[in-house]
Amino acid sequence: MIKNYKIITLGLVVAFLLGSCAFTETTSFSDPDFMGKQYKKFCVNSTISDFDDKKHIENNVVKYLRQQGYEAMPGYKLFPPTRDWDDKTIESTLREKGYDAYLLVSISDKHVEVEKSAPEVVTETKGKTTKTKRGEVYKETTKTTVKDGDEERKLFANFKTDMIDVKSSRVAWTATSKSEGMNDDFETVAGSFAEDIVNSLAKDGHIKIKK
Repeated sequence: MIKNYKIITLGLVVAFLLGSCAFTETTSFSDPDFMGKQYKKFCVNSTISDFDDKKHIENNVVKYLRQQGYEAMPGYKLFPPTRDWDDKTIESTLREKGYDAYLLVSISDKHVEVEKSAPEVVTETKGKTTKTKRGEVYKETTKTTVKDGDEERKLFANFKTDMIDVKSSRVAWTATSKSEGMNDDFETVAGSFAEDIVNSLAKDGHIKIKK
């Protein structure tokens, strides 16, 4: 029993530390004409030019939607970035494949801030006694070393998400999100953003979260 308790406790600590690596705050708004309207099938597309970041965003939002039992597809699979896609073609493709919600994500800011603590100055004094012809002589030497301060890197990203009602081609829901995470780990920030977006959709009544 004691061993199991230790394992569970360690797991909770690890989960807490991982969860605290990134944080997102989202502010959202539903259009009055679509207040409370629920959606079932989502395409998640991002206008981010960096393909690696694009995939992290789309895959993470899709993952959290699927965890709640919804059909979802990343935009890079439905609309390969090797081709040019105009709005008319995107709309017709979404309708033909039965999507009722189109989540469009963009980044308005992404940067890293570095915080460095003050250097640590360590002074060490040592005494030594030596014998000479005149007797013992005591002498002290002082050594000062400077240790560089610790460096902490934080990644900040601001997102804008529009959910387009496919049937009407209107923006049914919009949100802005501010995310921050440790180091240059955009994948962790993308996961935090995605989870918060899905929770915000649920809070505004557009999907249901499993209990």
